[in-house]
Amino acid sequence: MKVAVLGGGRMGGSLAQRLVRAGYDLTMGVRSLQSPAVSTLIETLPGGVAFVPPEEALLAGEVVFLALPAHVILTLYREWPHPERRVVIDCSNPVDWQDGPRVREELQ
Repeated sequence: MKVAVLGGGRMGGSLAQRLVRAGYDLTMGVRSLQSPAVSTLIETLPGGVAFVPPEEALLAGEVVFLALPAHVILTLYREWPHPERRVVIDCSNPVDWQDGPRVREELQ
């Protein structure tokens, strides 16, 4: 099964490591190969993992994990061609924990 993870931060990186260990064909959708988190992933994940722009990763996965900031996902949904043809798992968390839980301002 082809799996794509959008986002190379802590959540996306953790998902990627576990998916590779489980034997999935993985494509990572990232904006920049030079970011410190993505550079670390490139060094630690096996060579068969593709690192491509998010738009390409969306089309590569039968299952797509969204490990992006919540406000980015809202824009993505508007522009994404045919999301209904994929299983989408949204790992975003639009809640800040500052003096208790609250929805992030950009989503209100």
